[in-house]
Amino acid sequence: MSRHRRHIVEMNVVPYIDVMLVLLVIFMVTSPLMSNESKQVDTTEETSDLILKIDLKGYISIGDNQTNKTIENADEIAEIIIALLKNSKNNTVTLEPNEEITFGKLEKFMIFLQSKGIHLSLK
Repeated sequence: MSRHRRHIVEMNVVPYIDVMLVLLVIFMVTSPLMSNESKQVDTTEETSDLILKIDLKGYISIGDNQTNKTIENADEIAEIIIALLKNSKNNTVTLEPNEEITFGKLEKFMIFLQSKGIHLSLK
């Protein structure tokens, strides 16, 4: 009595899954290294004389004075900050963003201020 064997015609996907997982790990390790912008922020408890408050829509208050400028007006804000820091002994600016604002909105603004030589701390 001879038995007929059935051939398996399905494709073996295990090697493809292994390759995909290795590529995923490589991507996860290298993606934080791709950014060449500095994002160093002083997080000490000392606060400066100059406090920038940023609301949820991106409008900025310098000290207690509300401005009509948003974080998109980074050039104008940087000029105001540099002028105010000339009279101050401390060259650090404390940022107080709204708790619900995302870091992605603040990232470019913070990098731009740092490129102008303004030291930042977060509260």
